[in-house]
Amino acid sequence: MAEPEQLTKEPEMDECNGEESNEAPEASEQSEQSAPKWKPNFELINFEASNALLHRLYVQGDYIGCKSLIGEMLEQCSNQSEYAFYMRGVIARAEGELEDALSWFNKALAISANSTLYLVNIGRVYFLMGNHTLAVEYLEKAVKGNPNDSKAYYWLARAIYHLDTDLFNTCEKARDLLLQAPSLQTSVELIVFLAKLMSELGDTNAAIQAYERALQLEPENLDVMFKMGMLYLRNNSEDPAFAMLGKALSYDSAHQQSILAAGSIMQAHGDHDVALNKYRVAADACDYNGCLWNNIGVCLFAKGRLAQAHSCLKKASFICPLDYKINYNLGLVHQAMGLYCSALHFLKAASELKRDDAQIIGAMAVVLSNMNDTSNARRAYQKSISMDPKAQVILNYAIFEFRHKNRDVARDALTHFKTVSSNAGGCRKDLLNKADQLDDALLSLPQEEESFEFSQTFWQRKRLKLLLSTLGGPGAYIIETTQGKSVGTVQIDPSCTQESTCLPWVISMMYPDPEHVAIRPLDILWFRYLANTFTTGNLNDACGPAWAIVNNPCLFDNSLL
Repeated sequence: MAEPEQLTKEPEMDECNGEESNEAPEASEQSEQSAPKWKPNFELINFEASNALLHRLYVQGDYIGCKSLIGEMLEQCSNQSEYAFYMRGVIARAEGELEDALSWFNKALAISANSTLYLVNIGRVYFLMGNHTLAVEYLEKAVKGNPNDSKAYYWLARAIYHLDTDLFNTCEKARDLLLQAPSLQTSVELIVFLAKLMSELGDTNAAIQAYERALQLEPENLDVMFKMGMLYLRNNSEDPAFAMLGKALSYDSAHQQSILAAGSIMQAHGDHDVALNKYRVAADACDYNGCLWNNIGVCLFAKGRLAQAHSCLKKASFICPLDYKINYNLGLVHQAMGLYCSALHFLKAASELKRDDAQIIGAMAVVLSNMNDTSNARRAYQKSISMDPKAQVILNYAIFEFRHKNRDVARDALTHFKTVSSNAGGCRKDLLNKADQLDDALLSLPQEEESFEFSQTFWQRKRLKLLLSTLGGPGAYIIETTQGKSVGTVQIDPSCTQESTCLPWVISMMYPDPEHVAIRPLDILWFRYLANTFTTGNLNDACGPAWAIVNNPCLFDNSLL
């Protein structure tokens, strides 16, 4: 019977002499001799893995996980982790905790005193805190330590640009610094800021060239396209501006800034419906935009939809309460609605936000005129014109003085308007038409009729055309509209023939009945006509036909804004 197989291996026998092999014991003895006889009292930590994990958490936006990992890293290395200090400062800066960020960056700088990275970040924090002097100090050290650091040049130029000093032109010094940067031709950030400085210094061609260079480096940079389009627009070059904005919209049809700029061009040309369609796309992407709702409100205001314009502008004011343009537009809307006190309130708020603005003061003058505050309205007009003579404000002032019988001042203001409009290379057609009407009124006024007083209760916002120059005796005379349509007759009392040329005249309403109107000049002449043949509508209708008095189209309309 066979014996069971043994589970343990027998020691091998040497084939030559039959002795047991002892090679394994010898190998174990050698390994024991080579092994160290002591163990270290510390453990090596691989911080590279922790740094990579920390960076990944930061990129993912997991700031809570970053802070937890940073705490573990600092505990393991006895507060000597340079990267942990740096990342903790970056997170604090992103969260708006600038004091804490400054403390963390200083700790990182204490470990690595020669690192320009921490100098740049400390200078950047001082810049965000508004301490531009210290920001310049640290950033200059960073530039000296690493002249090829484009970030250091960028933030140093920005800090110099915002310095509050009269010793030198900060804009020019920042420009000169950027021109010395070795990495200028390869850094879009530096080129874009240089273009901004060039634009502020009035060198438009250089600014455009800088933006073109930036587009060569980053052809799909929408912000650069938008800024270049706005630069063309400020230069009154609408065609290249619209082309550049259209190029930006071809890359991103919902780019809000480009939509707003393109819509403003459409508004300027009266394409309000097309502009509203563009704004609808921007509102779908982000409706919490004060500029967007301001432009929508202005479009609706131009279309005469005052209530909707008011709602949009109020929403814009809620989003951006300190924007003077929104308050100014709200003032115009309330003026158009006849709410003069509210209009004055919003215009006053706009003037507080942007002091000494001639256009705002001119609009306040119109509102004060409608409130019958003659003295303050005249002062507002004069102040606005002295600050910045705008054509529309000067024309409003001329109409204002004409309505208050100061015709010499009105003539001077109208002459000033013509000079300003010709120097500006043209003016709006509606302003020119209104100026022509006022000019005809001033030229056709006989000297003896300078003291005419018009009854505001009846003739308000109306014009009459009465052939006073033909009144030489008794007889019937025709009353006509400015379109030449006969609407009635005038009968002179024969008993007043000898006094028919007595002046001045006073026109007044004798009867409240619109079918029975009498005109009496100083109890000397009596005119009376029946208006039962009127075919042009009620005289009290503010939207009725235009009227005038003998070659004297009296401008009872509200002043233009």
